[in-house]
Amino acid sequence: MRTQGYGKVTIKDIAKRLGLDPSTISLVMNDSPKISRKTRELVLNTAREMGYIPNKRARGLRHQSTRTLGIIVHALNELYVPAMVDAAHKKTQEAGYQLQIYFSGDTPEQEEAVTLQMLSEGIEGVMLIAKSDATTDTAPHPGYDLLSRHAVPVTFFGKRAPRRFNHIDIDCYGLATETLASCAARYPIISLITRHNGVVESYFSSEFERGFCDFMRQAGVNNPERLIFTLPERHECVELGRLAAEQLVARHGLKQAIFTANDLIAEGVMSFVVENNLRFSSEFALISLSDVPFSPYGPQAFSSASLPVVPAGEILAELLIQQLEAGSDWIPRRRLYFPIVVTRHIEKLDPEVRRPLNRQQALKSQGIYEETLLELPSSTHPGQLAAH
Repeated sequence: MRTQGYGKVTIKDIAKRLGLDPSTISLVMNDSPKISRKTRELVLNTAREMGYIPNKRARGLRHQSTRTLGIIVHALNELYVPAMVDAAHKKTQEAGYQLQIYFSGDTPEQEEAVTLQMLSEGIEGVMLIAKSDATTDTAPHPGYDLLSRHAVPVTFFGKRAPRRFNHIDIDCYGLATETLASCAARYPIISLITRHNGVVESYFSSEFERGFCDFMRQAGVNNPERLIFTLPERHECVELGRLAAEQLVARHGLKQAIFTANDLIAEGVMSFVVENNLRFSSEFALISLSDVPFSPYGPQAFSSASLPVVPAGEILAELLIQQLEAGSDWIPRRRLYFPIVVTRHIEKLDPEVRRPLNRQQALKSQGIYEETLLELPSSTHPGQLAAH
């Protein structure tokens, strides 16, 4: 039974209860081999009964190891970010580390202040879900520069990472151009619907737009930006799809291909078409460039790309932990993931049509990527490590 009452139980309280020296209690809590098994069990049982909570952070700082990692995000209520953080958290736990979440604020100066806080708390390595590119060496991002100067191991998700940081990215630009190339000849009109709401979603949408415009210009289309439908307001995705579909169908009917930045926008397009009793034909295509963890009510199957957000979150943690274990022998690396085209709502298709599509799901869970060394000793040369 606990008899300490309210208040924090200390090592001295346990020592007083057992009539032992506080140093003996401290040796038990630090797993010292100098203490007998009998005494160890007595101390631990008493500590548990009294409600003692060891301060692992303070103990780690004394031993110069907190086994605590940090992840900096702009917000958790954005598309994709929770899935990435959850994946990173599971990997850190599996490896015996703790993960602390920090919020970057809205300016580089605020992010620098957060970085200083992390370092003062003994964070051993940092994961960055970056809201901005790394700047040039002549004008470094203050938070990133701070991490570099203190030689803190870092994994960075985003477009361009600073030198000495591990870098994880998803090839959204390549996805847009390759998907357009596969269907451009079949459709006279091609448009794109995007949304910019949050750091990662805005980054993906910007890369989709960049790939779209570059491809359309090469195809001889002037001012391709006019074919992109986006709104500055924070519209809910399905509603954005409905609004965009209403305008696009009014202009071009169903003789077009509509690309969307994610499945929920595509659901909005599909809902508008079905609710208005419009007839589908082979001249109409709906292609989503990004799956979302759920899009529950789609009436039709449609093509979608599976962005490997969860594998990217896992590798944020895995590379960081590998670097911590390798120490000075570690060479920073870049892992580029490639999205995989899948078919949403395949359960709505006939079994014979659905069977070959099952392969998509296997590839989706594995992730396809290439990994490249970023910074090597002078006697060697950068090169591809692996492609899966």
